[in-house]
Parts: sequence; structure tokens; C-alpha cells
Amino acid sequence: MKKYSVKISIFVIFFVFGALLNSVGILVERSQTLYGATKSENDDSCKF
Repeated sequence: MKKYSVKISIFVIFFVFGALLNSVGILVERSQTLYGATKSENDDSCKF
């Protein structure tokens, strides 16, 4: 039984992490649309 609980825990953690990453991507995409930034402008602003 302990083996299954570990597998379920890992799956749930992986699922939550994937959902959080997806929500960050959606927020970035919406902010780009809102401010009218193109992809090339965003690439240039991230370089240090």
C-alpha cells in the first residue's frame, strides 16, 4: 500500500507543477497581447 501512496503523491505533485507552469505561460502570453509586444521585442528585452 505504501508503494501506491508514493506513486500517487509523485503524480499529484507533477500535475500541480505542470498546472502552475502552464498558468505562468498563459499570463505571459496575455501580457504580451495586452501591451502589443512582438516576440522579437520580448527576446531582446530578456538579454543582459
